[in-house]
Amino acid sequence: MKRSVREVDPDGDTLLILRNPDAPFAVIDSFWPDLLPTHTPPMKNTEQQLGSFERSLRKPQIQQQNKEELRLRLSSTHLTFASAYFKAMMSNDWRETRPEEGYSFVVTAEEWDQEALLILMNIIHGQTTEIPRAMSLEMLAKMSALVDYYMCHKAVHFFAQTWIANLTDPVPEIYGRELLLRLCISWVFSEAEIFKKLTDTALYQCRGPIHSPGLPIPGDVIDALETKRQNFVSEVISELHDLKSRLYKDKGHKDKGDCSFECSSILLGALIKGMNTICILEPPLSESLEGYSIRALEKAVLSIQEPNYSSMPDSYSLCTGETHTRTYVKYAKHAKYAKKPHRCTLSEKIRGILDPKIEAIAGLELNAFTNQV
Repeated sequence: MKRSVREVDPDGDTLLILRNPDAPFAVIDSFWPDLLPTHTPPMKNTEQQLGSFERSLRKPQIQQQNKEELRLRLSSTHLTFASAYFKAMMSNDWRETRPEEGYSFVVTAEEWDQEALLILMNIIHGQTTEIPRAMSLEMLAKMSALVDYYMCHKAVHFFAQTWIANLTDPVPEIYGRELLLRLCISWVFSEAEIFKKLTDTALYQCRGPIHSPGLPIPGDVIDALETKRQNFVSEVISELHDLKSRLYKDKGHKDKGDCSFECSSILLGALIKGMNTICILEPPLSESLEGYSIRALEKAVLSIQEPNYSSMPDSYSLCTGETHTRTYVKYAKHAKYAKKPHRCTLSEKIRGILDPKIEAIAGLELNAFTNQV
């Protein structure tokens, strides 16, 4: 085992020992089921890539850990000034481990990335010439995890802004490991706009709770996104069943605004067949609704086939009801919807369920969670 020491502060009184350095980082080892596979758009093989990443790194690492250690000589004064973690440890007599000869304090850590940890300690000790001005998304996510763990946000803030500004990776628009890394960064360094955009993407594409593979993504954020996803899926399926029930009970009183008997019967049959095709005719077996993404459900529901009226007389498919054609009355304050004969369509009724919910989808506001800290 290597015993050399990096002298971050030659006069330092603290030894930090990093064991099993450079362990696999942010490994996702499982994905949700997919209950609408034919309607789930390709994600650039994201899930396959995550699976191969996990297989290539996670299993071998479990069998054989890195026996090399990184040893850093540090200053307790600098550490306690910059980090709430070390300040709390100092106030508790610093009893994490017993001191070694030549040091007043010894701190141990495990599995951090060596380069990221060294950059952080150089920042804390004012070694600015040793600090890069740009880094990859991967390295910045590793820095974010360290900053969150050691609670030294203020000390790193200036450098973090520079790193973020110099990122060459675009903000991810597809759910996957890169999106989670970027979400972690936006959380730790308080990027409200990016945080909202990323949570919006995750909400729309996830089929279950978002992953948090060792990243500092709060449980409250994960729970809030999952609640929104479950509510959307539950409400859409429930309202489609309500539509089915209304068509089933429709008496065909056109003078009361009902669909005609012929119209409601045709739409009912098409709706039942469509719901059966996309496997939502029966209530979902799982209360968590895991396996349904908002994006796939939207695509699946909109794929329900519209009946073909071309071979039927107009009188069979014309109903009196509120159309989307707006007529304005002179001097009236508000527009009114016209009631006149029109051809009912299943897509119009489905759109009436989906569109308001899709328009209401929005990512999370960062301050709704940071204000709780």
